Amino acid sequence: MKPRKRSIRLLLLLALILGAFSWNTDNLHAQTWPMPGATWEYCITGWNGMPAGHLILGLKGDTIINNRAYRIIGTISESGWNGNRSTSALMTIYTRFSNDSVYRFVNNREYLYFNFNSSNGNVFSTFRSAGHYYNWNDSACTSILPLKTIGTDMLSLNGMQLRRSILRDTLFKTIYNVPDEDEVEYTLVERIGILNGLPLINSREPAGFGYGCSLPSDYASYTLGSYSDDEFFAVQFLNCEGVGIKDISNVYRVVKAYPNPATDYIVFEVQNSLPSGTITISDLTGRPVTSFPLNGEKTLWQTTGVKPGVYLYRLQTKEGSASGKLLIAPL
Repeated sequence: MKPRKRSIRLLLLLALILGAFSWNTDNLHAQTWPMPGATWEYCITGWNGMPAGHLILGLKGDTIINNRAYRIIGTISESGWNGNRSTSALMTIYTRFSNDSVYRFVNNREYLYFNFNSSNGNVFSTFRSAGHYYNWNDSACTSILPLKTIGTDMLSLNGMQLRRSILRDTLFKTIYNVPDEDEVEYTLVERIGILNGLPLINSREPAGFGYGCSLPSDYASYTLGSYSDDEFFAVQFLNCEGVGIKDISNVYRVVKAYPNPATDYIVFEVQNSLPSGTITISDLTGRPVTSFPLNGEKTLWQTTGVKPGVYLYRLQTKEGSASGKLLIAPL
């Protein structure tokens, strides 16, 4: 064999070997979602920031819809819930992964759910879900959720480098006409999913705001406590505190708030002999406004400067908690 031909054959053989190695490496680290055995534990924060329990979602199987294979993500268990829940409200999501994108089948059609490789500044439209009821089927206002990627970086977890993207809801303030609200943003991490809430569920969508929206809101928020899958990957972000908090059945037997409606002040008066506690005031989106100790028989809250509207209050003591509503009227 001539040296020139031998060199060419050796180069071709080397190229084939390197190509095969590269193909195997690419497939070894291939993206997919959800991973086999994926389980998510979400910590539930109830009214006025009080812990309410946890919700565990997991991969429950596969199904065929319109000749396409979808993974089924659903409720595994739920505990410590303080809201009005029923077994008919258990959550189910049907997802399909393809080319670094996750698609969701809902309302008899397929939507893009999220994309793991969206570049900074890119906007993609996905499906907006409202509240935590009715299998997350539809928003009372619109199903279109344009998300803008406003930041990307790499997150190191369990020895793996995972891409993290910050996605901003670009339509929220327009739909609900709430210009003073903070931006709604989701933190998306490859392999895991959304960290700072249920997948594209915005519990801050306020009931009764804008264009006749009436959302089944419980004013709760969800944060990912832990994630694990069958490929020996597990990460603990935080412990879900307060699972099974006791709720005092009748707030008016515990604390009385007056005048209600109020203009410039509200008095909180203890009705029974209770240990010292804390009153927390929040708006209807669950955002805290103020908090203060309730140590004596009566405590005065000056409402001067507080925007008129409906507010929620919660008394928390070591014996339990109680909540009620307040109306701040214009002066």
